[in-house]
Amino acid sequence: MNLGHELIASMVTFLSAESTTSGQRKTLKLLIENLCDGVVEQERTTVARERWRTLNRELRELLGGLHESKYEALVVRR
Repeated sequence: MNLGHELIASMVTFLSAESTTSGQRKTLKLLIENLCDGVVEQERTTVARERWRTLNRELRELLGGLHESKYEALVVRR
């Protein structure tokens, strides 16, 4: 993964905020697990790209302020 990606910074900010509830933290945990299992570890790029689109939308809704980004910006090399 691209550790300089906006997603990583947004997750850190979200988790450090006092206003973040335990339910929101659990939701983020599930989304991260889906990100790892369904995108990062996925061998088929086309499947990973489609899963990323869905997860990116869900993460933007949860984190707020996160921009839509392409799969290629998230994964450094395959």
